[in-house]
Amino acid sequence: MLKQARAFASLAGAAARFFAEPSQARAGVVRERLRSCRSAAFGAGAGGAGARPGGAGAGREDAIRVSRHLSEAAFQAAKAVEECLLFGVNAGRPMAAAVEPLRDAAKSLDDSVRTLRKGGKERCVDFLVSAKRQAQQAARAADAGAAEALEIPNTVESIKFRETFSRLSRAADEAHQAADRLGEMAAADND
Repeated sequence: MLKQARAFASLAGAAARFFAEPSQARAGVVRERLRSCRSAAFGAGAGGAGARPGGAGAGREDAIRVSRHLSEAAFQAAKAVEECLLFGVNAGRPMAAAVEPLRDAAKSLDDSVRTLRKGGKERCVDFLVSAKRQAQQAARAADAGAAEALEIPNTVESIKFRETFSRLSRAADEAHQAADRLGEMAAADND
């Protein structure tokens, strides 16, 4: 799970760079990072290295759930980039406002997994609270952007923007759920 959290943080950073300045090259970096996320997810889901932050065996089901949420968050963020490029959506400040807190949430999730793995449960909780707050901020910004897109007079353009914002909102929701599961794992380790 450690590799997967790191890969998701890397993908979210690449997505933030794409939305700040869209280009084919930056979209290619996001696609490459998605492949890394998938590879890391296979290792985590199969019980490979990093599947359990706090130790081997117990909590495997929770680790698999966290892995699924991280995978889905990465997929949704990558699809937002892909669709933005494919549909010719003008990625501007509203999209950057949604993806920047998602990037920060992914970084906090990565920090929390690393900290939990090292046994720092109290510090892990601090990172998780931060990840949840940032994921909520990303979801709110994406939802606000989707609502604004309803005001676009061109129906086709409106749909393009709403779909891209919808992907970012789902990525944020998945990151939030991953933080919830990691919190449950940290609490279980304290028992």
